[in-house]
Amino acid sequence: MMRTTRRATDESGFSLVELMVAMGFIAAGILSLGQLFVMSVKHADVGRKDTVAMNLASEIIERMRSEKYDTMVGTFDNIDTRVTASIPAKSRDWASHVTTLLGNGSRGRVDITNNAEGRNGLARVDVIMSWVDRGDTLNLTTTVFVSKMGA
Repeated sequence: MMRTTRRATDESGFSLVELMVAMGFIAAGILSLGQLFVMSVKHADVGRKDTVAMNLASEIIERMRSEKYDTMVGTFDNIDTRVTASIPAKSRDWASHVTTLLGNGSRGRVDITNNAEGRNGLARVDVIMSWVDRGDTLNLTTTVFVSKMGA
């Protein structure tokens, strides 16, 4: 009698090639997620500096609004944080905040156009915040109009 041996044809499991291909896909996915994480941290920093710049602009605008119209224009016009002589005593701490919070190379400027749009007693106030982020200079301009009461 002849004996025949039967080989199992329904082998279960993964071959080495299949395992290597699967590991390659998993590695590519993990590397993509890592890059996504790095980019999200960078964008969060840009967003943080945008928010800080807006808050600094609001801060100097509120200081101007707390002054009488006639003294506001003379005191706050042409402030430039890079030109120490242009910064009034009331705004020195604001100028310090600009550099501290936005970093080296940052700048805050205030430009006031009195009698804006040909109207007496209406001032256009432009606050321009600038800072450097990864070699690029970013700017944020905030414009408000301030009117003289009773004008």
